Amino acid sequence: MQSMTKRFLTVALAGAALVLATSHAFADPIPGRIEEVTRTTIKVDGHTYKIEESTTLEDRSGSRIALTELTPGTPVELELSDDHLVDVKATVIR
Repeated sequence: MQSMTKRFLTVALAGAALVLATSHAFADPIPGRIEEVTRTTIKVDGHTYKIEESTTLEDRSGSRIALTELTPGTPVELELSDDHLVDVKATVIR
């Protein structure tokens, strides 16, 4: 009986570790419009986010875009992970 309890606890703990490992998943994308862009920040709908080296800037098709293509009024979707800006998907008109 003790062996069965130990096996159950091992499985339960493994499941808990899996949940902890996946708890930092990306939230749903946040839609909005750009109000202001600098080299290091982007302001969308009243919230300012830091653009980090790891932040990707893409158009809707997934192609990389330059920071200069992000202008006030551009519709975007932001992906965040633990309050860090991970990805900016923009509707860019070329």
